[in-house]
Amino acid sequence: MKDEDDDERRRVGVVLVDELAQSLGAEICREHIMYDFISLQDDPIFKTRRELALRLMRVSRVLGEQIFNGVIVPVYKKLSQDSIWSVRKACVEMLPEISRISSKQMKKG
Repeated sequence: MKDEDDDERRRVGVVLVDELAQSLGAEICREHIMYDFISLQDDPIFKTRRELALRLMRVSRVLGEQIFNGVIVPVYKKLSQDSIWSVRKACVEMLPEISRISSKQMKKG
């Protein structure tokens, strides 16, 4: 995910983190992967940002409610206001999943 020269590798990294998050566990995801993963919200290539929007949920479930509310939701909100329509569309597609794991307090706020 850190390969600045190859956007395809960054996208594949996002997919791999999504697919492996549960197997890796909360501690590894939190301490070694999470910040690289969410830093892609600012990626210059919209396809990477779109992939991130589509792949936030599995990692969110592994990281827990506190990180979901404090880190993932702000990333999701930023992506939902992206200048590229397909990134915003990916956020809309993930809205039911976001809603499912959001607390009642988060939904009201």
